[in-house]
Amino acid sequence: MATNTPKTRKLHPLHIVLAIVVTLVLNIGGMILMSGLKDTSPPPVTGEVGKVTTFEVQAPRQKKRPPAEKRSRQRVTKTQVSAVAPPNLPSSIQSPALLAAALDLSDMIGSELQDSSGPDELIMSEKTVDEPPRAIRKPAALYPQDAADQGIQGYVQLRLLVNRDGIVKKVHVEKAAPAGVFEEAARQAAIRWSFSPAMFEGQPVSVWVRQRMIFSLDDGGL
Repeated sequence: MATNTPKTRKLHPLHIVLAIVVTLVLNIGGMILMSGLKDTSPPPVTGEVGKVTTFEVQAPRQKKRPPAEKRSRQRVTKTQVSAVAPPNLPSSIQSPALLAAALDLSDMIGSELQDSSGPDELIMSEKTVDEPPRAIRKPAALYPQDAADQGIQGYVQLRLLVNRDGIVKKVHVEKAAPAGVFEEAARQAAIRWSFSPAMFEGQPVSVWVRQRMIFSLDDGGL
C-alpha cells in the first residue's frame, strides 16, 4: 500500500526576502514608537524644580509725630536784635549850619533820634530851625467825664514829632498832673493836629515841639 507523503512546498527566495523586510520594518517601527512615547513622558519632579519663593513687601514705618501741644513747646522763638543806625543826613542839603544843627543833641533824648518820618529825613529841635512850626488846626480834647463829675482839673505836657508835611507823627507824654487822668484824652486830640512845617534854610524839616494842654472846668474844657 502506497503511503502518501506530503509534499514540501518550497519557498521562493523572493518571498523570504519580503518576509525579512517586513519583520525588520515592524521591529524598527515598534522601537521608534516606544522611544517616542518614552520621550514625551513628563520629567521626574524633584524637590528643587518648580520651587516658588514668596516675598512680603511692607511699607516703611513712619515715625509718629508728637501731638500739636508738644510740638509747640519745642519751638524756640528767636528775637533778632539789630543795632540802631544813626539818622541819615539828606544829600540835598550839605551846609555846615545844618550839620551843626543835626549834631545839637542838647534838646533831644536818645529815643528821639530813632524816631524819624523817613530813612533820609533829619529831625531837628525848635532851637535849631529858622522858623518853628505853627499850629493851623487844633481839634479840642474831650474832657474826661469822670474827672468832670469829680471836679478834677489838671494839665498834660506833650512832645510832638511834626514832620516836614506838618503832620503829627508821634506823641509822647512828658508830664501830667494829676497822673493817669488826662493823658489819653490829650494824646487822642494831639494826633489830629496839623501844623505849617518848620523851615531851615528855606527847606521844610521835621521837628520836635512841646505843647501843653490845660484841662479846666472854668471855661468848660481845654
